[in-house]
Amino acid sequence: MDDQTLSKPALPGRNAALLFDLDGTLVPFADDPSLVCLPDGLRRMLLRIRHLLDGALGIISGRGIADLDAIVRIPEIAAAGLHGGEWRTADGQRAQLPVHRPIVDAAVRHALHRLGDREGLLVEDKGSSVALHFRKRPERREEVEQIAYDLQRIAGSGFGLQKGNCVIELKPAGIDKGTAVQRLMESAPFRGRKPWFIGDDYTDEHAFEYVNRLGGSSVVVGGRRPTAARAALADPKAVRRWLGRMIVSLETTPGNTPS
Repeated sequence: MDDQTLSKPALPGRNAALLFDLDGTLVPFADDPSLVCLPDGLRRMLLRIRHLLDGALGIISGRGIADLDAIVRIPEIAAAGLHGGEWRTADGQRAQLPVHRPIVDAAVRHALHRLGDREGLLVEDKGSSVALHFRKRPERREEVEQIAYDLQRIAGSGFGLQKGNCVIELKPAGIDKGTAVQRLMESAPFRGRKPWFIGDDYTDEHAFEYVNRLGGSSVVVGGRRPTAARAALADPKAVRRWLGRMIVSLETTPGNTPS
């Protein structure tokens, strides 16, 4: 229901595995995705929590891992990029799904032909996917979505569309943030811990659903409803305050307590 009311999340215990979206969750959205940055104070908080959880903290995003690394700047943090199309475990091992560049190239060319000269609209080539951004021109949503449907016809059945917050993306079918959470939870030091996923966007719903099935905790950031998440925080500032309380709680909690 659109009027669903969600409480604030509890504080994770030492047996938690924390997985975060980036844009709109840890940091506010920017009109230009390349302008997003992670404040040093927030970086220090994430490093402290990762230490207290024996490394069981990671980032899952629609961005590529190289892009995440440039923003987050936490060496070898566990991560999944491109909605699960690539991933890196906490021990630094990396893997990715096959990239179909000829199809992506054709989609990029078509998108640039249709949108390249339209002010406020952005075509982003992510390597294995193509994102169409309209944050500066939200009134152009229907036009952008129609072009995205054209891209899907060009790409064929091996690709699907993922709608997000002022973005729609053509990406390989069968990958989402739920499969990304699954991959990281099957690796050390996440394996056997209680999963938490904190995100804000439509793209995070698969992750919420997956951690719910595992008996974990799902937290939506912002007022978007309906959602599969079972708790909510108002905005990235509220997330940061929650992280501050979490550090105090974890530092005063003996190890191996339930989360």
